[in-house]
Amino acid sequence: MDGLDGAIFRLRAALRRVAHGRNVFVLLAALVLIPVWQGRFVVEGAQIPETHLNYAGTGIHDEPRFFFFLNRLGLYPLKTTLPITTGTTAEARRLLKQGHALLVDEYVTFRSGDRGRTYLYYADAWLEGRVVYPRLIWANALGFWLALSLLFTAFWWIRMPLVGVVAVLLLGSNPFQLYTTYLQENVFGWPITAALLLLALHLPWMVERPKQTRLTWLLPIAAALLLATIRTIRSEASIMALSAIVVYLTLGRATWKKRLVLALMFVVSFSLATRAYTAFFLRKFDKAHAVMVANGGTPYTGPLPVYHEVWHPLFCGLGDFDTKYGYTWDDRVAYTYALPILRAEHGLKYTWDPSKYTFEESYDGLGKYPIFFSEAPHYHDVIRDKVVGDIRRDPLWYLDILRKRARRVLTETTPLALEGFGKRVHFSSEMLGIGCVPLALFLVLTRRWAQLKMLVFTLPLSAPAFLVYSDKGMTYYGTYHLFGAAIFATLLVGGLRRGRVRGPGGRLVHE
Repeated sequence: MDGLDGAIFRLRAALRRVAHGRNVFVLLAALVLIPVWQGRFVVEGAQIPETHLNYAGTGIHDEPRFFFFLNRLGLYPLKTTLPITTGTTAEARRLLKQGHALLVDEYVTFRSGDRGRTYLYYADAWLEGRVVYPRLIWANALGFWLALSLLFTAFWWIRMPLVGVVAVLLLGSNPFQLYTTYLQENVFGWPITAALLLLALHLPWMVERPKQTRLTWLLPIAAALLLATIRTIRSEASIMALSAIVVYLTLGRATWKKRLVLALMFVVSFSLATRAYTAFFLRKFDKAHAVMVANGGTPYTGPLPVYHEVWHPLFCGLGDFDTKYGYTWDDRVAYTYALPILRAEHGLKYTWDPSKYTFEESYDGLGKYPIFFSEAPHYHDVIRDKVVGDIRRDPLWYLDILRKRARRVLTETTPLALEGFGKRVHFSSEMLGIGCVPLALFLVLTRRWAQLKMLVFTLPLSAPAFLVYSDKGMTYYGTYHLFGAAIFATLLVGGLRRGRVRGPGGRLVHE
C-alpha cells in the first residue's frame, strides 16, 4: 500500500504543479487545441444547438451590400440597388456612375449607429475572397477564438490554468455564443467576445498582489481602445467599462491615488477614442455622400447617428413585466403614445400608418430615406418624460419589475455544456445562477478576492436584461454562472492556494 500511496501522492503533486504553475507545454497545447476545437463549428453542417437565441434585436440589416464600395473604392457608407455582377474594382467604378441607384443608407441599417460592423466583412474578403454578399462568420469566429485563447493565456499567467481550462470549455460550448458566432450571421455574440477579451487583459491585475510595472499604466488605455472599437460593432459591449473601472479601483498593492488615476485614464481614453471614431465615420460619410451626389445620386439630409439611442429601448423594455401603463416590446406602441403629444405640443406635421415603423414622409421626397420617429424633434424627450414620470409616480411598480428581471437573470441562464467532442453534454438548472450568490458569499468570507473578481467581472453583460428588457433571450448574454461553475469545480478538485498537501503516510508537505 505504501507504494500505491506514493504513486498517488506523486500523481497528485504533478497535477497540482500543472494546476498552479506555468507549464509552457500546457500553454502551447491550449493555443493549438482551442482553434482546432472551435474550427469544427465553422464547417458546413456543424451540429450547433439552436436552443438559446436572441429574438429581441435586429442587429445586421443591409450592411453586406455596403461592403462592396468600401472594399473596392474605400467609399463608406455607399451601396447600389443594381445587381453586382463581379467583385472587381472596375465593376465598382461602373456602378458608381449609376447615380440613381446609389444610397448612403437603407431603412434602419445605420439609423441606430453601430457603423463599425460593416468592417467585419473584411475577414471574409481576405479569407474567402467574397466582396459581394460577404459573411460575418470569419470575423465572429476569429474574434471569439482570440478571446478564448487570450483568456486561457491570462489564467495560465496567473498560475490558474485549471480554472482557465474549465472556463474556456464552458464558454466555448455556450449554446448562445456558438449560435450567434457561427450560424446567425449577426453581431449578437460580440458583447461576450468583448467581455472575454477585456477579462483576459485585466486578469494579471486582478490577483491579490499584482506586479506593479510600467504596463500597469498602459492597461486602461489599451482597455479603452479595445472597448471603444467594439462599441462601434455592438453598443451593449460598452457596459463592460464598469468592470474595468472596478478592477482599477480595487487594484492590490496600490494607493488610492494610483487607483483613481488609472480609472480616470480609462474614462478619458474611452471618451477620446469614442470621439475619434465618431469623427472618423462622419468624415467617411461626407466623402461617400459627396461622391454619390457628384454622380447624380439623391442627397441624404437626415441625422447621422453613430451610437444607439437610449430612451426608446427603455420605454419598450418595460413591456417585459408591465401590466399597468401600456408598455410593450413593440416600437409602434411607443410611436402611438408619442405621436399625439408631438403634434399637440411640438407642431409635428408628419403622417403615420400604424402598421409601419416610419413616417409616410421621407427626407428626399422620393421614399429612399424615410423619416423615423426617433428622428422627430423632441421624440426622445416625450419618451423620457413618460418613463421617468411613471417611475416617480409609482416606484413600487418599477421596483417590482426590477425584482422580476433580477429573478430572470438568475434563473434563465444558458446551460453548462460541452460541445464539439462528439456526444453533446448539457446541464440546465435554475440553480446555476442562483448558486453563484452563496458562492460569492463564500469567496468573501474566505477572502478569495481574485476569484470573486472573476465571478463578477462579466456581470455587466446581464445589465441590459436587468435595466432594459429581460425577455426574448436577453438573459442569455449572462456568463457569470459559467465562471461560477469553473471556480466551484476547481474548489472541489482540491481548493485554491491552500499551501499544503499530504504526502505518503499522512505527512504534511509544504509547497
